[in-house]
Amino acid sequence: MKKRIIAIITAALLLTLFAFSASAAGSTATTETKSCAKGDTVTLNVSVSSTEGVNSGAVEVIFDSTRLELIDGSFNVQGALLSNFDKATSKGAFAFNGEGSVSGNIFSVRFKVLTDAPLGDTAVQCKIQLKAGNADLPVTNTEGKITVTCNHSFTKQDTTYQASPASCTSSAKYYYSCSICGEKGTSTFNVGEPTPHTYDKKVNTAGYLVSPVTCADTAEFYFSCACGAKGSEKFTGDAAFSHSYTESWLVGKDGHWHGCSACGKKKDYSVHIGEMCSVCSFVTEGDHFHSFGAEYKSSDAAHWQECSCGEKQNIELHTAGSDNKCSICRRQLPVISLPIGPGGDADDGEGVTIDFDKIRTENDLTVALITSVIVICAVGVIETVVFVTLRAVKKKKSSLDSEPAEENKGE
Repeated sequence: MKKRIIAIITAALLLTLFAFSASAAGSTATTETKSCAKGDTVTLNVSVSSTEGVNSGAVEVIFDSTRLELIDGSFNVQGALLSNFDKATSKGAFAFNGEGSVSGNIFSVRFKVLTDAPLGDTAVQCKIQLKAGNADLPVTNTEGKITVTCNHSFTKQDTTYQASPASCTSSAKYYYSCSICGEKGTSTFNVGEPTPHTYDKKVNTAGYLVSPVTCADTAEFYFSCACGAKGSEKFTGDAAFSHSYTESWLVGKDGHWHGCSACGKKKDYSVHIGEMCSVCSFVTEGDHFHSFGAEYKSSDAAHWQECSCGEKQNIELHTAGSDNKCSICRRQLPVISLPIGPGGDADDGEGVTIDFDKIRTENDLTVALITSVIVICAVGVIETVVFVTLRAVKKKKSSLDSEPAEENKGE
């Protein structure tokens, strides 16, 4: 019964209060501003500047019902005889028993943010009216707002926000989105498979080389993909370079030429001129062509190169090295003993021994070898001269001895 009476009185006050409007600036009424997430409950307070001589007051709550749900409202007016708020009409009123004063937070209203409310600001105005008797007191109302935020849950996988398209090395990537509001997150997930390689790149490096450039052919390479993968199709690279011909003549049975050291191509070919070619010095002897090769044959005194037919070339005396071997053919050089005696026989006199290792000079041992040969030849010549001279003397002596006998026989 008491609540019913209060409701009736409140209704009467509201009719009276809202029938008049404020005419001049006086008090200020400010509705609070807050932030909250979807589904949350939020309370806004309305504060009024200090005002004396107030007999009654009223409030009307104005809001967007597509975003907010009004839960309830209540007055906090010290000394008020009665107060009430009607949720259905979003209006309320209070009254003093005589005159009173208002100051600070005099009204609070609660809302629930709808789960499908868009993010951002939504305005809330708690319009306050104050009366002194039957006259309206001037009040300036400032609206508040609720900023709708989201308690994000970035767990939703969809293709709304692409991070990177699919490539030949990875599948497409997308950002997770909020399962509540749909906002884009920062983490990604993969969708689908990588795309096939596209082998359309020409890269002239060793990793893609099929065959190098020569004087006969251009270089070949495999096409590659942008990711670096090597394909199977080929393309030509650098152009072939010039032939590198030998400076010396190359020879055959019928002619001579200069040849490319890389591919063997011939140029300047011509037939031999003469039995010993006047151009390349190749010797033709019937159907046989000498082939001396690089191997040396040797004796104690000399070395040479020899054809299978027995023909020799490059005959040279040995050149002694530091190890008493010939520095060219590597034959071990002997220690030569020269027999010198009256009869030219080793038993007839004391021999002269020439040790190449002992007589070798620092720069040229050839001198020692030549000296040895000269000594041998000189001994032979001396022995021959002595032998011939002695024989001639014997013949002359024999002739002189026989002349008197011939004369006596004649007589």
